[in-house]
Amino acid sequence: MIRFLGEKIVDFGIAGDDFIDSVLERERLSSTCFLDAFAVPHSLHMNASRTMVCILTSEKGIPWDEHMIHIVMMIAVHQEDRKKFMELYDGIVRVLENPQNIKQLVSARTPSEFINCLARENINR
Repeated sequence: MIRFLGEKIVDFGIAGDDFIDSVLERERLSSTCFLDAFAVPHSLHMNASRTMVCILTSEKGIPWDEHMIHIVMMIAVHQEDRKKFMELYDGIVRVLENPQNIKQLVSARTPSEFINCLARENINR
């Protein structure tokens, strides 16, 4: 999944070819999997041309370490957004730590439905 999503970020011109290796290195240091339900992988470096979140969901599940998760939200961060990174990261984790939110997000059928659900849950916090 890291390679798959990382390639999307590189293909969009958001990050350089070293982005995927940096995310894999970060993952080797400590898994970004939470609660056996979701993962928020990110690079060790904040050298993306802009901040972006690349999302993959699966009702069936995505193998991650020894777990089966349902949402992967890969974050690429621009240097100027360094301070906002932790807010973004914490906000994602807060929303996704609720299993009901994960179910709603995974069942979203369009990107705008997913974003609306994510924003609604973030606002309700």
